[in-house]
Amino acid sequence: MLAIALLAAAYGTTPASASPAPTMDVTTTSAAAVGDAAGIRPSFDDSALVTFGAKKKVVPNVVGMKFQAAQKVMRAAGLRHLSGKKATGRGGIRLGDRGWVVVRQTPAAGKRVPADTRVMLYGKKVGE
Repeated sequence: MLAIALLAAAYGTTPASASPAPTMDVTTTSAAAVGDAAGIRPSFDDSALVTFGAKKKVVPNVVGMKFQAAQKVMRAAGLRHLSGKKATGRGGIRLGDRGWVVVRQTPAAGKRVPADTRVMLYGKKVGE
């Protein structure tokens, strides 16, 4: 408090007589109003929001498929970061290996995820 009083005395002002903070006039205009003025009607449907920024993809259900088929389905859905693990938790599976079937996946089928999400496919040997 003493510091404020000293500064006020040095500059010849008191806190009560201090000048108000500068103000700025701000005008907001909606995108629709700008579009109307330009003769353009912008679209704001969900697909436009999804494609702006990080694109979201729906994870397909590949449980029960062979690994090679599951890989093709995931890539067709736009998900390219794929890994495979044995369902027992011991060791990994190369996605090109034949004779493996998907028994579990993460993220779950139907979930909307960014296109760069890592998809983990858990598998077992056919006939196990």
